[in-house]
Amino acid sequence: MDRAPKLIAASLVGFVAAVAIGWLVWSDDGSQSTDGVPAVTSFPAIYHDPAAASDLEVAWRAWRSGTFVVQGTWTRTLDSGGSPLTGPTLVVQDPPRRVVQRLGAIVELFDDRVAACEPVTGGDPSATDATDAVGAAPCVSGQAGLSYDERVTIELATVADYVTGVNRIYDVDRGPIEGCFRAELSVSALASPWGRWAQFCFDSDTGAMISSRVRRQSAVDVEAGSVVSVAVSDADYPESP
Repeated sequence: MDRAPKLIAASLVGFVAAVAIGWLVWSDDGSQSTDGVPAVTSFPAIYHDPAAASDLEVAWRAWRSGTFVVQGTWTRTLDSGGSPLTGPTLVVQDPPRRVVQRLGAIVELFDDRVAACEPVTGGDPSATDATDAVGAAPCVSGQAGLSYDERVTIELATVADYVTGVNRIYDVDRGPIEGCFRAELSVSALASPWGRWAQFCFDSDTGAMISSRVRRQSAVDVEAGSVVSVAVSDADYPESP
């Protein structure tokens, strides 16, 4: 099976997947970093649990199907030191309408007018400008080529390829907190929006992803939020471009 990465369709994973996808290329031991500074790899090893992987798929489906407003904070901490890059996040979802805003930039927008805001390949992990750091691009107006359900179906198939079967590329187990899952890359030299190691946590009531932690090539990205509403109105959505 060809193990070249299949990029998840402009989601957070989406959340996490839409952030700086293009530069996540790892050496065999996952220890590459910029400027010769060894990457910090202090994450627990994962022993694959097929049941946990299956439950992660279920949780991912519930997340992409739920209705909620989540506000939070996104932080990137570079291995080379310095002040972390941090800023607010907002996810408003009432399928088939969804908006993801990060550090003031809309990184995903889906409604009856705009298909998506595709991330720029090659987001700069050392950037001080929010848009450069998250790899955000302007949203392009136009009728969506795929429906929301079609996009989610593709995304869920990608998640299944990532975590299930003999050709999976991640080992998965349950995190120490209820509703959390951890994933560790199990192949070498692979570019992936989940990085070398990741943890995703989901709200039990709404299904919303409320936190993620991703070990990238030379940084760790953390997004933490909370569900602030389960009733979504037009006023909850940020202004479209």
